[in-house]
Amino acid sequence: MPGVTKFKKGFGGKEVVYPPARDIALKKINYNGYRLAAKILRK
Repeated sequence: MPGVTKFKKGFGGKEVVYPPARDIALKKINYNGYRLAAKILRK
């Protein structure tokens, strides 16, 4: 969002870049089912 960034920098703000989010699978079988369902629903 370049316009918002430029606006906020005008007030002395600075841009912060965060690392991407990651999923932590506590139960592999449930997580694999979730990923499969998400993949099917995206189509």
